[in-house]
Amino acid sequence: MRTSSPTPGSRPSPTSTSPATVLARRSMNAAPAPAPKASAPLGAPPGARPLGAPPGARPVGPPPGARPVNAGAGAASRAPVARRRAALTGDDARDFDVDDAYVGSIVIAEIWFDSQETGGMEAKRRPCVVVGVNDREFLVRPGYSEGGRRARDWQSHEVGDWREAGLDGLTYIEAETRRIDKAQADLPPIGKLTILDWNALW
Repeated sequence: MRTSSPTPGSRPSPTSTSPATVLARRSMNAAPAPAPKASAPLGAPPGARPLGAPPGARPVGPPPGARPVNAGAGAASRAPVARRRAALTGDDARDFDVDDAYVGSIVIAEIWFDSQETGGMEAKRRPCVVVGVNDREFLVRPGYSEGGRRARDWQSHEVGDWREAGLDGLTYIEAETRRIDKAQADLPPIGKLTILDWNALW
C-alpha cells in the first residue's frame, strides 16, 4: 500500500497537544511570585527582628529621617520653662544683685508694718522672698497668711507650690519690696519658690 507524500508547498498538520502539557508550559514560563515582606511581630519595639527572619537579619525600623510618632507642635510646649530675672527698677536695680544665689529663696525675717490694733508700727516674723542681694542687705517681698489683710491685696501673688517652697500653708506674696539687714533674716533659707511661682511675680 502506498503512502501519500505531502504535496510540495503544503503546510504540515499541527501536532495535537494535551491540556496538561499546555498548563505545564505556562507554569514554566510564568514569573515567580514575590516573597512576602518580613515584618516585626505586632506590638514589638522599634528595631525588633522580623518575624521568622533568620539570625543576622536587619531589624525592622523607620526609614532614615522618619518623624517620631506623636511628635508635633505640642512637643515644643513641653520644653523646660526659663527662670525670669527679677525686674527691679530705680535705686533697687542699681543697689542690688539679682543673680545672687539667694535670689528666689524664702527666708524668715522681721518685717515692720502698720498695725490696725495699735495705730502704730509693729514687727512680726514673716516668710519673705529674696529678690535682690548686696553686701549688707536683702531686698525682699514679704509673705502673708491667707487670712491676713495684705493677702486680700489685688497685687499680691498666691503661692501655688507653697509646700515645695518650704512654707507651712497657703501664702500670698506682697507686691512691694522691702530692704532689710541680712542680720534680720534667719539663714539658711527654708526653701525656694518654684519657677512658675517665681515667674508669676514678674
